[in-house]
Parts: sequence; structure tokens; C-alpha cells
Amino acid sequence: MAAIDTSGGGFVREALHNRRLLGVEMRGPAMAVCTMFNWGLNFLISYTFLTLIDAITKQGTFWLYAFFGICAVVFFVTVVPETKDRSLEQIQSDLGADADAELTRERESETAAA
Repeated sequence: MAAIDTSGGGFVREALHNRRLLGVEMRGPAMAVCTMFNWGLNFLISYTFLTLIDAITKQGTFWLYAFFGICAVVFFVTVVPETKDRSLEQIQSDLGADADAELTRERESETAAA
């Protein structure tokens, strides 16, 4: 798993998860947000890494990042729904995608009226 994450596999995994989780109309904007968030956090870690090593030593920096990693695992295990063997419709209904469906209907009616 670590080899995948250091080679950009985290982004690939993120893209695959979003493909299963999001409808067609939301994939583009959602991937844009995810990409921005991914690059932003990469920048933040790179920018603060040497300062953290000076402030809390290499070991302290490692344990700080390990703490954030453990928090992320707990978050994903408890909040993100399992998508294995489930249809997109089932996942969207669990996530409350009715608002997305209403928004799509409004956009379609505006397009048809124009």
C-alpha cells in the first residue's frame, strides 16, 4: 500500500472511488475539487516538513504524520460507505442524492426552455 501511495496511487484510488460513488454530472467538478485538495495537502506537507523536523525532531514529525494517518483511517472506516457489490443507485440513495436529482431536473428544464 505504501508503494502505491508514494507513486501517485492515492490519486488513482481516489479517482476510482469517485467514479463508483458519484453520478456522471458530478464527476468532473468532484474530481477537480479532489485534485485541488490532493495537490494542496501535498504542498502543505512539503512546505512544513523541514520546519517540523527542526521544531519537533524527525521522530516527532513521523508520529505527527502517523497520527493524521490514523485519524484518516478512522474517518474513512466510520464515515465513508462501502461500495462493494452495490449499484450506483443504492449508494446515491444512502448518501441522500435526492437533492442532486432535483438539481439535475432543474438544469434539464432550463436547458429545454432555452
